[in-house]
Amino acid sequence: MSADRANVAKDRPGVLAPPPLLFAAAFLGGWFGRGLLPIRVLLVPAVVLAGLSGTLAGWAFFVMARAKTNVDPYQPTTALVCVGPFAFTRNPLYLAMTLAFVSASLWTGWLFALSLLPLVLAVLYLGVIRREERYLQAKFGEEYRAYRLRVRRWI
Repeated sequence: MSADRANVAKDRPGVLAPPPLLFAAAFLGGWFGRGLLPIRVLLVPAVVLAGLSGTLAGWAFFVMARAKTNVDPYQPTTALVCVGPFAFTRNPLYLAMTLAFVSASLWTGWLFALSLLPLVLAVLYLGVIRREERYLQAKFGEEYRAYRLRVRRWI
């Protein structure tokens, strides 16, 4: 392997799994357990959360594209984005996925899926967020440290 390829291979956070896959796996688990804890479908809150999720995700994708950095955690981060939704939360895409997960659980009436959310968030934190934070700290140094002090992880 050439030195350039080795550096490119190292220039990524090394996340455990793609975050959407974590949420999808938990929702699939909710499908298997859908009869265990059924609740009445809560359509209005589900639609509101879906709208918030879509808006937040779209805004974050737009801001990242404008900054010409990768959304895919398996690709190198080329810029530290601190504007748009990133000025309010360090993880707007993960927040959007969480809102979408809650929305889908309410829409389907699968309380069991909602009961899996703390597990998803723990795996997301340990297997993705912490690794990304170490990577960003190593890559952007003081600039990232200052950003972490200024902006909360979630909201």
